[in-house]
Amino acid sequence: MAETNKESGEKKNPVVSTVAEFFSELNNLKKAKGSNLLFRGQADASWLLASSAYRRLKMSLGKGNEPTPVHFKNYIKMLISTARSRHYDIDKKNRQLPAVEVLAELQHYRAATNLIDFSKDA
Repeated sequence: MAETNKESGEKKNPVVSTVAEFFSELNNLKKAKGSNLLFRGQADASWLLASSAYRRLKMSLGKGNEPTPVHFKNYIKMLISTARSRHYDIDKKNRQLPAVEVLAELQHYRAATNLIDFSKDA
């Protein structure tokens, strides 16, 4: 069961034990905050919200080094260029996909892109 804030009466940090409790808490949250919720699906809320491209670049640069905007730009340009050279950017109607759709397709097949997936469903 969730703790309750004594001043506002709002629940904080709900802990659930069953799927039914999860959906009950989720419905309460939707009622309180509106239906414009997005879910990431991470197992631990303390994890950094970062793209797979960020994680890959950070690992390739070594400990203590952060990717810069230039690193991202070069990496994404390389991804899109490679996809286009292999004709992964052509849709079923033989049209060339815009760059963001190429990235979405690549991510669908587990490429490390700068996109982060969210869902409206928990």
